[in-house]
Amino acid sequence: MVQPAHLSRIACPTAQLAHAQRVCSKQLAKVLAAELRPRRDVALHGIESQYPLLRQSQRLLCMAQEQPSLASCVANGTPDRPALIAPQQAIQYTYEELDQRSRTLAKGLHELGYRAGSVLMSNVPNVAENIVLQVALSHIGASLATPRKGEELEALRAQHDVRGALVCDAAEAEVLPWAAGMALPTVSLEAPPDGSATIAFDSLFGCPPPRESPAAKSGTLLGIFGSAKLSNGEALALGEAAANRLGTTSSDRACVSVTLFHAFGIGSAACSAFLRSGAVVLPAVGGIKGCGDPQQRAAVTLDVLQCSRATQLFADTHTLRAMPAAEGRDLSSLRTGVVKIGSGSDFLDNVHEVPQQAGDPLALEYAGVRLIAMGKGGRH
Repeated sequence: MVQPAHLSRIACPTAQLAHAQRVCSKQLAKVLAAELRPRRDVALHGIESQYPLLRQSQRLLCMAQEQPSLASCVANGTPDRPALIAPQQAIQYTYEELDQRSRTLAKGLHELGYRAGSVLMSNVPNVAENIVLQVALSHIGASLATPRKGEELEALRAQHDVRGALVCDAAEAEVLPWAAGMALPTVSLEAPPDGSATIAFDSLFGCPPPRESPAAKSGTLLGIFGSAKLSNGEALALGEAAANRLGTTSSDRACVSVTLFHAFGIGSAACSAFLRSGAVVLPAVGGIKGCGDPQQRAAVTLDVLQCSRATQLFADTHTLRAMPAAEGRDLSSLRTGVVKIGSGSDFLDNVHEVPQQAGDPLALEYAGVRLIAMGKGGRH
């Protein structure tokens, strides 16, 4: 079937892909290629069949221009919709509130000495301040790095403008080697005692600044998580892919039980909700490296799933394996989710269970809800 010329210009997958590679980040073009691959050899029958492809392609193609950063993504969310829910902290921010709070923190961090291209190191768990911090750094054009020591720490400082640290309390600032010797004062979530050189996190919040466009662009670093670097655009591309796969809407609440200091946590999980004006729900769990305490993480996750009426669960195999039985719990809102089973960011639709070293395989489901595996697929 011969395609009309006016359709071929706007709907041809190959042309769309070429355009994506010109105007978007490499990661975004990769996501678009994966989305269009199954359609390349399909005959096109009438303009009606083009609409879903066109809408999806246009959203992917325009994302890097309209929402190039985590900060602009939050700023463009529906103002009165819930954006961030942290039940254990009794915190719920709308998009307008999260945007204003992150802008205010960005101003405070800028006054402290952070600039575009600089790096802040932190070890805070999945608390509301974590999200506010990452959005604020995106406003500045700065990035976040997870702790490291020895030669890895020296290499990070040699390659990047590492200026300061954010820790949970002032006592940590005195014993953690990676928080020592910084150019800027260390910031603490907990109020430091009198006479401490550490600055209270809350003291960075003054008057809200004028509304300006975030400094971060698509290629600006968002985080340096271990040895992996993640740009703002890459985080949004991961979020867009997850939102498409899960059919995320503004009514969804994504429970993020994996660390936000990872591409899966801040990208696939958090950004997928933000891109659709959905809500990010945070169980306050730690464990930046490894899985922390899986039993503690699983118990907290279950409580938060129920009390927040979460509709999506983002977890890893450690947490899923440790999840308590759901009997007697009202998880009727839960409809889908993603489980990270290894490296990579491919959705593995044909994987329904994960082998265990001993005992039965781990089924990728919880409370009767099928969960989608994410890892490294066979096509590379």
